[in-house]
Amino acid sequence: MGNLLMASEYLKKENGFVPVGGRADIVDGKTLKPECWYIVENRMWVEVDFTDGVFSYVLSNKRGVKKVRTESGEELYIVSDDKGNSAHGKTIKEARKDLVFKVTANFDGVLPDSATGAEWVAIYRAVTGACSAGVRGFVEETGRSLDQTYTASEIGGLVKGRYGAERFVEAMKKNGGKTA
Repeated sequence: MGNLLMASEYLKKENGFVPVGGRADIVDGKTLKPECWYIVENRMWVEVDFTDGVFSYVLSNKRGVKKVRTESGEELYIVSDDKGNSAHGKTIKEARKDLVFKVTANFDGVLPDSATGAEWVAIYRAVTGACSAGVRGFVEETGRSLDQTYTASEIGGLVKGRYGAERFVEAMKKNGGKTA
């Protein structure tokens, strides 16, 4: 505590960003808390969170549970454990369930040559720690059938640029670039 935090506020204009103000305050544990991220909006400090790669505004933070709002307006809950693991969900119960999955699902096996979409969902979550909501949204977005069979290479191509894709590719490389 006692560190100075300074930030500028910018508005996005046609030709880029224009500075409109800023703030500077001491991290005092009240206005600004240590171990937290902040941005400046309307010349005020706003606590933000980046858990699981999801940018969100912190609405409250009580006993290891954060209530947040995403930029799209969706309210989520983020739960954390004492080892630095965290997960998010639409409810506290869903977030806790995902946290348990992330902590216990530690895939160290060999990827199969092919599997159904439903099997790949479980394997991908175990390999990457991806949350159920993110995977569910991805499946809906792609319109792929969970009953259809896919190869590891097909899945690798589909998930490119998504959360955990690098870890999935690493799991493929552990198999010598091949699957089982």
